[in-house]
Amino acid sequence: MSRNNLIAIGVILLGLFWPDIKQRLPWPALPAPAPGPAVVVPDAQAQQIVAPVAAAAKANPNARKYAAYWADMAQLVRLKPGVFATTGDFQRFHATSSKLFLDLEDGQGAGLAAATEKAIFDLLGAENAKLDDAKAVRCFEALQWAHSQ
Repeated sequence: MSRNNLIAIGVILLGLFWPDIKQRLPWPALPAPAPGPAVVVPDAQAQQIVAPVAAAAKANPNARKYAAYWADMAQLVRLKPGVFATTGDFQRFHATSSKLFLDLEDGQGAGLAAATEKAIFDLLGAENAKLDDAKAVRCFEALQWAHSQ
């Protein structure tokens, strides 16, 4: 028998007996999926401010993605204090990064975006002032919580 015939017979036999062979092989156990970032429950005032965001996020299929975005923003401020010197710096960064990260279709999430912007202005202030890191983390964690509801 030629080598090609033996290979063909081996492939056919492997295909016929694969279910039995597959059960007997020592497959490695798959690791449990990594948990997402812990969601911090904001104070009552912050919950009231982000309530419209939570309501709008319930109808959005990408809400979990947005929650991860805000968790990352809070982690960025924790790891690198002073990364946003002013609220204007943050607003410019957010305008660019949200377009890149969130990748919205035209009209998708318009109500959610408006509610999120209002919550940011209410929590951080609309004026271009020095941005307190603790205030920024509080805002980002509240928005993460709102998108996780």
